[in-house]
Amino acid sequence: MPSQLPSVLTTVGLNLLRKIGVQTSVFFSPIEVSLSFINSSLESNELLPTDIFQVNSDFDEGDFKEKLEMLESDLEEKNLSTTTWRYPFSVHRKKQFGIDKDIIKQLEFISMEVDKNCQISCDQEENMSTEDEDFKVLSIPMAENSLSFVIFLPKEDKSLSESLEKLETEAFQSLLHDLSFMYIDFQIPVFKVPKTSETLTYSSRIFNFQEFELTDKAVEDIGKCRIIPRNSTRIMQAACETIPLPFLVDHPFFFAVMTENIPLILGIFNGK
Repeated sequence: MPSQLPSVLTTVGLNLLRKIGVQTSVFFSPIEVSLSFINSSLESNELLPTDIFQVNSDFDEGDFKEKLEMLESDLEEKNLSTTTWRYPFSVHRKKQFGIDKDIIKQLEFISMEVDKNCQISCDQEENMSTEDEDFKVLSIPMAENSLSFVIFLPKEDKSLSESLEKLETEAFQSLLHDLSFMYIDFQIPVFKVPKTSETLTYSSRIFNFQEFELTDKAVEDIGKCRIIPRNSTRIMQAACETIPLPFLVDHPFFFAVMTENIPLILGIFNGK
């Protein structure tokens, strides 16, 4: 994958998230947004907006547009409007989600059965996590090959607004790079969010849906999934973890659907 794509799309995505703000739950595709602005710039012969793009003077809009359209073509048969998980999430609980300091909402949460989670974590090394001073990060593989759903959860003493304001492209990519396989007891709220109302002049074949939904839906044919077995060539196989890392997603966060280190979808869920 061309190295320019991750950094530019991440920058566009983070800048638009900050511009939209955290007062509403929304999603968008950095690919669609980038193509919208680039098409408009090429047609009008005007510069790209600097509050969204931070690119060098030698940035070739036409070349980058071709790369984006090639990426879209690669994604054509993938369903990106909803989460389809590689493994079944069969535990449903009502839990409290803190919308604000004084506002609590009861939401349905999904997770994995403990025994199944432990076995999968040991055999396939699937779920990953990391953190820095502002965010705890959870990455769960989706059924579609190479896709993952990533949650960026502000730490308890941080607000989503201030944490997002500080997050730059390099730090975002570093968090992805630092993700490590773990046995994680994650609990995630079910949600549905609309596409941002920001005006786009580009109509994408791939991102033409108006809602993104996180559900408990799992893939029906496990044979279609990309399984990553533990490395049997290692002389000493590390013991499987028996105590899970707790990861309760109970306050506003932003999320991404990723292919490798490229954000295909970015969004905010604040419980509203």
